[in-house]
Amino acid sequence: APDTSAKGNARLECDKGNTALQKQAYDEADRHLSMCIEAAALSDYNLVAAHFNRAISRFQLGNFDGAIADFSGALKIQPALPAAYLYRAQVYRRMGKADLAESDARTGAKMQGDAAVLVSSGKTDVEGGRLEAAAGKFTQAIALDATVPDTFVSRGSVYEKLRKFDLAKVDFQRA
Repeated sequence: APDTSAKGNARLECDKGNTALQKQAYDEADRHLSMCIEAAALSDYNLVAAHFNRAISRFQLGNFDGAIADFSGALKIQPALPAAYLYRAQVYRRMGKADLAESDARTGAKMQGDAAVLVSSGKTDVEGGRLEAAAGKFTQAIALDATVPDTFVSRGSVYEKLRKFDLAKVDFQRA
């Protein structure tokens, strides 16, 4: 027999929301994950996951305030969640809140390692037009962890903007 309990219904909505998120059907994901969270019948672990995934959906939909609220909700339950700090930093950056973005990036990076904070800070520099500073931070991040292709792509993009096409080409090939 199907599980018709509140917990079973919440899990079903979470599953539907997660499937929609994977399909990039963000409106559908937001709707199902909202029902999942509102059911208030989840373990802390599943509630954190639901908030985190709904935050991703809301970010993709341009609902930055909603994304911030959900990342914050996940962090209230599980403060040692570096990915939530790092993603929330991206949302703050999109909102033009560089100080908050930098603070969250640093907090998340302390949990994940120094390379992540350099990359996040470098991206803030790019958005602020500080291209030489960004290139330097991406270079430092690569020195700490050369296994992240996105860092090479980010530095390559900066090199293109600086018209250093040979260096950009090398980075894109390494990515």
